Amino acid sequence: MRYTNRLFYLNLILILFIQNISSQSQSLPSIIEIPDYNFIDNNKSKFIVPEKGDSTLINNFFTKYDILLKKRQGQLNILHIGGSHVQAGILTDQIRINLNNEAFSTTRGFVFPYRVAHTNNPYSYSVSYKGKWKSERNVKRTYNVQLGLGGIAVYTNDVDAEIKIDLPTTKNVVNNYHQTIKLFGYVKDGADWAVMPVIKTEAGAKRVFYPNYDYIGNSYYTFELRGNFNKFNVYFQQLDTVVHDFVLTGFVVENSEPGIVYHAIGVNGAAVHSYLGCERFQDEVDAIKPDMVVFGIGINDAVPFDFNVDTFKNNYNSLILKIKQSSPNCVFVFITNNDSYRRLKRRRYAPNTNAIKVQKAMYSLALENKGVVFDQFEIMGGLRSMRKWQEAGLAKRDKIHFTSRGYQLMGDLFYNAFVNYYLENK
Repeated sequence: MRYTNRLFYLNLILILFIQNISSQSQSLPSIIEIPDYNFIDNNKSKFIVPEKGDSTLINNFFTKYDILLKKRQGQLNILHIGGSHVQAGILTDQIRINLNNEAFSTTRGFVFPYRVAHTNNPYSYSVSYKGKWKSERNVKRTYNVQLGLGGIAVYTNDVDAEIKIDLPTTKNVVNNYHQTIKLFGYVKDGADWAVMPVIKTEAGAKRVFYPNYDYIGNSYYTFELRGNFNKFNVYFQQLDTVVHDFVLTGFVVENSEPGIVYHAIGVNGAAVHSYLGCERFQDEVDAIKPDMVVFGIGINDAVPFDFNVDTFKNNYNSLILKIKQSSPNCVFVFITNNDSYRRLKRRRYAPNTNAIKVQKAMYSLALENKGVVFDQFEIMGGLRSMRKWQEAGLAKRDKIHFTSRGYQLMGDLFYNAFVNYYLENK
């Protein structure tokens, strides 16, 4: 009898052990198979620690990622900053989809209603609005409002103004709902008491939520929702006898589930210095506290023939310093510029050789800041490779931007670099 009981418990322990090992192996990420293009070097899809570089920060990040995978504990915030490559949303949507795992989901985080600013909105979420709005972007020489992390703002004093955002749940995003919304914004003239943003999650008074305000940083309003939602409306109650402009610089949608929050920040035409002029950038970064920052800025910096590498690096280091003050232990991933061409005349193009200078600068920045490099320029084939991408239907005729297929492919390559580093160093 004792022997039978002992055998039973040994078998039970063995079963539980096998299930545990099986569940861990099922949640481990795997490399995505890349189509066979002879101009793409898929073997270079890696996060590269520069020679004599320090891998402490990237290893610390992947230690947290490992805990998330195996124990389903914690959240990781990744902040991806760029220009038009990021504003379009296709690249970062693909990365999000790929990062989803059986153990957790990857959600959106930062959201901006680009459509209200009359510019292209990512296809993966919809925006509609009422009322009269004005907008400002960090690519202008001067602007009439203070900009934040997103580098773009919309503002209004219209009592009928309203914005609706719908973040649909897809088969690729399991927990694409939010329980908390942080609204980045402020009253333009400083009279914060004069306008109150209010969120509605459904029609009817029972689903109206009022905010808690960040009086210390004066940077955001927090809405604690009673339930799980993937769409909301925001309107603005004017509380004074005269109307005041309310400036909206973005939203961060959050839930309490373990997983990755992948924030995407992009403004068409933005360069590194564009974000340095955003007065509220640091306060809003502090509300996110990223564990990893992916820098995809540089393609617009490198357009001028007199591109100055030292100025480029100094601008980057100034931006990095702002982020480090909020997240001193976050790791920086530097994406080298894609190959691109300059338009010389109507049908004449020449390769932009500044991409090589940016590539070297990125490795130098990674070395100085204990970061890593995703060498997009080298992966796609180096100088003059953009023509081959165009001929394959992966790049547009302007020889600067990718097609949807091209962005999705680059998202797969970036994800493979992410996974490769984890699998090789876990």
